[in-house]
Amino acid sequence: MNFTNKKSFITFELLIVIVVSSIIIINSFISIKDIYSISKNDETFAIYKLDLLSSKIILQKNKDYLDRLKYKNNQLLIDEDLFLDGVKDYKISKNSNFTNISFKYKNSFDINWVIKR
Repeated sequence: MNFTNKKSFITFELLIVIVVSSIIIINSFISIKDIYSISKNDETFAIYKLDLLSSKIILQKNKDYLDRLKYKNNQLLIDEDLFLDGVKDYKISKNSNFTNISFKYKNSFDINWVIKR
């Protein structure tokens, strides 16, 4: 093999290595971006669930808030103070033992709370 053939073969190998490395790097960045967006969505849903759980606990511990709960402009209010934002299709029904609150939260969760009075 003469020197020119070796040089062209080495150049060809270098080109192959660069192409393969580029493909690996591009796929790595795509995977990292996907992982980041999935974790961001999971974080958002976890925050929504935490908001809902804490709101339900507040209503369970403070029964008088159930009578002062109002719905206005996609918000739940207690004495005109914001209690929960992003609420749609709000319905409340009361009987002597239980209060049933149902609504759609952030267009993602269908919520139905049954709270003992």
